[in-house]
Amino acid sequence: MKQLKLIVFVLTAICLLAVPLALGQRENPPASTKEGGATSGKGMTSIEQTGKGNKAGEQTAVEKLDDELFAADLTGDAAFFEKNLADNYVRIDAHGEIRNKAETIDRYKSGLRKLEALELRNREVRMFGNIAIVTREDNAKGRVGSNQFSGTYRKTVVYVKGKNGQWLNINFQSTKVQPR
Repeated sequence: MKQLKLIVFVLTAICLLAVPLALGQRENPPASTKEGGATSGKGMTSIEQTGKGNKAGEQTAVEKLDDELFAADLTGDAAFFEKNLADNYVRIDAHGEIRNKAETIDRYKSGLRKLEALELRNREVRMFGNIAIVTREDNAKGRVGSNQFSGTYRKTVVYVKGKNGQWLNINFQSTKVQPR
């Protein structure tokens, strides 16, 4: 019985010593917490460092560019897309078709894609340093070639801030909302 008590005592002591050592091996926590703004004293994570500065100003710039993209889509302004799409831009339309920058611009220049109405709703902008992800819902009506389309579409638009400080649209994805 004395030997069993000794074993339990030794195992308990090992556990009590091992827990603080294991906790000390964790990754650095963020410099601040949402709850109280307390700092860990271990510096900022790379995401926190990138987002530091004028986050509200950057979000406003992305919202403005997204508004301009929205207007250019409605008017078919190919010049806007030439200037504001990244060279490695990818567009995935509501039918799952993929287009690059040149193919997307060509649809506007040729008049193949023409919108009659477009209404933006429920936009959310999330900032991640030099990347912004915009989710929104649009009501759209128009045509691509001779095919008419209309309905509600959920869209994800990704913007990246280039080395020159200009925000560019790098990815666009659209999904048609099916009636319930």
